[in-house]
Amino acid sequence: MLVDHEQAPVQGRAGHWRCVPWRGRRAGGPARARGDGGVGGAARARTRRALRWEPWGGRVTLQPVPALALHHVAIQCHDLDRCERFYRDVLGLPVLRRWPREGGGDRSVWLALGGGFLALERADHPPEDLPWRDGRPGLHLVALRIGAGERVGWEDRLRAHDVPVVHRTRWTLYVRDPEGNRIGLSHHPDDAPAG
Repeated sequence: MLVDHEQAPVQGRAGHWRCVPWRGRRAGGPARARGDGGVGGAARARTRRALRWEPWGGRVTLQPVPALALHHVAIQCHDLDRCERFYRDVLGLPVLRRWPREGGGDRSVWLALGGGFLALERADHPPEDLPWRDGRPGLHLVALRIGAGERVGWEDRLRAHDVPVVHRTRWTLYVRDPEGNRIGLSHHPDDAPAG
């Protein structure tokens, strides 16, 4: 079964999914059922179907959704200088840009992160002391990719900076930044080398 991606549910409009013949199109020619040529083509044309969303009262054609990619992640920090040292000196993220605030100091610090960046934004209030799993909805952690062969080196680096690993799995090391934000260093789905 295939899905007609040009037809999709419209928020707030009632409708239904309908099973319809999957139609291809010859260049410069009329639409036809795919697989209608050659031995067994007629049978394939009868069995190949697609799902199309049809709102009650008629069809609505939607444009395909463009692919998205992560642009940046922003973390609010009460002690911006301390958090910058963690992400810059411990995790090795280079500073891209600083945004000054009135009265001196930085309002925001941007650090390079893959094809995007991590924005550290100054917060007015101190962080809450929360358990690793607090049961609250919302953002749980930021996971950064590491190589599977780099896991031992990262454990040594964290230990040298007195950053405890608060949880670990087969693929990920979990730490907290100075204000308790959860950070993962993950090499999923690759396993770390044995030994």
